[in-house]
Amino acid sequence: MLFIFAASSFVYYKRRVYRYKRLFENVNIGLAQDFSLQSYSYEELERATDGFREELGRGSFGAVYKGTTSSGDNKKTIAVKRLEKVVEEGIREFRAEMTTIGRTHHRNVVQLLGFCIEGSKRLLVYEFMSKGFLADFLFKAKFHPAWKERVRFASDVARGHFCLHEELLLPKQAKASTSAEESTRSYFAREWQKNALISVKSDIYSFGIVLLEIICRRRNIDLKVPSPDEVALSNWVCDCFMAGELNKLVELDEDVNMRTLERMVKVGMWCHSRRSRFTYL
Repeated sequence: MLFIFAASSFVYYKRRVYRYKRLFENVNIGLAQDFSLQSYSYEELERATDGFREELGRGSFGAVYKGTTSSGDNKKTIAVKRLEKVVEEGIREFRAEMTTIGRTHHRNVVQLLGFCIEGSKRLLVYEFMSKGFLADFLFKAKFHPAWKERVRFASDVARGHFCLHEELLLPKQAKASTSAEESTRSYFAREWQKNALISVKSDIYSFGIVLLEIICRRRNIDLKVPSPDEVALSNWVCDCFMAGELNKLVELDEDVNMRTLERMVKVGMWCHSRRSRFTYL
């Protein structure tokens, strides 16, 4: 009986491995034929990143590492995102996502340069953002960006989202993963957290959270604030808006255009509101 169980398990495992292999091979061939993205081997990217030594950041679906590629005498700095926890149902979605992102050329969208699909490993190669991440400017920089600069940041992020949503990227529905880390989970809508289907509307929720962070120059969840009512940024912003005290959001800033502030806060709240996302968008 034990032998039969072991044999059945082995056959199931071999079939699963074969199914993965066929799927990855088809994805690789399709990507190479669809458009001109560079195909890398895992060994090449491991060498380019010096064994994934310098981590630039970490999010819900993996970590991003700094790397360097060489073509003759030309060296190019790249950012390599190593995706984690590959699931079989996500492979076809990965291919669909790649074919659309690969065609994106927009000044407010980071350009995808290449990919690696090898065994169960999936990596994306992007252009390197030499000026760093938005979060670094907002929360870590020695000199925080002034109000006018943050308004420009918000405008650029909005343009990038518009490009992805309206012109080509997000499918009507995509299955969400539940492997998000707590550090980024609060940026996603409730339907995402319940493993529902991601759509343009649920992605707008994330944009609304980022917009409020840009306005207030603080993270969505901050446990170091003096009042418990201020821990969740969206709740605090809503309270200030209802009380007519938007000045509290930017009290450390100078030359704030209050009309612009009010408009930006309204947009952020509309994006965050479940009713507005599903009724008015």
